Amino acid sequence: MNKGYSKTEKRRALQPLLNCLSDILLPMQDNGLVFAVSGGVDSLALMESYVRLPGALPENVCVATLNHGQRQESAREVNQVLSRAKLLGYQTFTEKYWRQAQANEADLRQWRYHMLHKCADEQNLGSIVTAHHANDDAEGFIMDALGWGGGQSGSAMKKRRKSSKHLILRPFLSLSRSQLSLGLAAMGVRHLSLQDPSDEKDLNRRSLVRHEILPRLSMHKAKVADRLARKAQEQAEIKDFMDNALVNLIREHPHEGLWIYPNEVRSSFVLQRVCKIALKRVAPSQDLRSSGRTLSSLCDKAISKGLKCNAVYQFSGAVIEVERDRLWVRATR
Repeated sequence: MNKGYSKTEKRRALQPLLNCLSDILLPMQDNGLVFAVSGGVDSLALMESYVRLPGALPENVCVATLNHGQRQESAREVNQVLSRAKLLGYQTFTEKYWRQAQANEADLRQWRYHMLHKCADEQNLGSIVTAHHANDDAEGFIMDALGWGGGQSGSAMKKRRKSSKHLILRPFLSLSRSQLSLGLAAMGVRHLSLQDPSDEKDLNRRSLVRHEILPRLSMHKAKVADRLARKAQEQAEIKDFMDNALVNLIREHPHEGLWIYPNEVRSSFVLQRVCKIALKRVAPSQDLRSSGRTLSSLCDKAISKGLKCNAVYQFSGAVIEVERDRLWVRATR
């Protein structure tokens, strides 16, 4: 936003960001916050707008910026974020991905959240804050439809989610990427934003959705990203309703984990949902998005062909063991 814009126009561009931060972050800031900042437009908008929020406590916030080690520019970009964060009065935290080989998206996401939780633990901070927005939900909806990950059953992310240790806060989910970019311009710091790795073309499946699929859909349907984000939110509401009902199909036994009886379900899709709920209960910190095929195979067999005794299915942090007419879900050590 150049100097030709009035103060009123700049205030209007920034106000939606401040409203979101006031609603989600101010009630939680006394317990401390970790900001996940890559230096891209979205996370930079988070870091810059918070210090302009009346009542904000930047001294209670640690900006965590992580070097994924996948690009030559990574170290320089991390240093830029650290310098800016310190100038704004934040604490800072950084780590570098230790493996030398090129990592896939799932590995990096798991490492990233592990480091964010580590930062929160070391500095005794209560919540982790990310700059996810409505376009991320739209992309996740498409990715789930294509079998590429995304939200569970295409559902939107939650603004507040309890993990095994900390709260995960996403204050910008009601805003679009363009609103964050406009807000950043209104603060006069748009030039400080870096090229977010996820915005690079031909990098991964999400970048394919972002740079090719969504733009093509937008040529045929105006505001398609907004529509998909709303669909993702509707799907999240349906999922929550289903999960609250399906939890009654899980039996809990002291010291033995959880039991599920497929003959009470009679649907492979519903059985998958029940199994996912059980897996998250025994391994709450694990990312199960890459386990879809294994779980689908198990549930299809359980419903259509019956269960084969003593079969064991491995998942991240948990196993499902077939025992007679039931599934035994338990954590692995």
